Amino acid sequence: LTPEAGKFVESWGQYQQFDQYVTRYFAISNSEALLSAKELSELSTKLKDSLNYNPVLQDPSVVARFNLLDNECLRLNDMATIPAITPDEVSKQITRILDAYSSVNSKLNSLISIQDYEKELQLDPDFQAILNEIPKDSTQNPLAADKSKKPAAQKIPDLRNKQPLERPKNLNLKKPF
Repeated sequence: LTPEAGKFVESWGQYQQFDQYVTRYFAISNSEALLSAKELSELSTKLKDSLNYNPVLQDPSVVARFNLLDNECLRLNDMATIPAITPDEVSKQITRILDAYSSVNSKLNSLISIQDYEKELQLDPDFQAILNEIPKDSTQNPLAADKSKKPAAQKIPDLRNKQPLERPKNLNLKKPF
């Protein structure tokens, strides 16, 4: 996370818990991952449910990324109950979880940076005063279009009953072979 996004999630308890837990998955064995999958899936569900308490995180693209992360964690938990699961499948699922978590962090970074830019783009008070002085009535606004004048109708050529273009019958093309 960027420093700004780090400040945003600093007081978000569910995110902090999940972050501490999921960082273990960067260097974890398959058997350890399966043994701790239940706790990881519970933390991811709590994290997803905590989105409702922050209006900034109600953006559909943010919610979708958290849903994906939760689904991947739940899938790993389901894999723990399958006796015929292969180590390769577990490794791929761990990679999917870490990719989904990376996607969540990337989206949080962009969301916070967009908010910061919007704060910086507040209108200058002098410019805001000028905008407030523009009359709302179009008769007082010299830049408003005169609605009483209608544009001249454009004449569309009539293409019916026209003879088709004649084409030459022999183009004298030579065959390449």
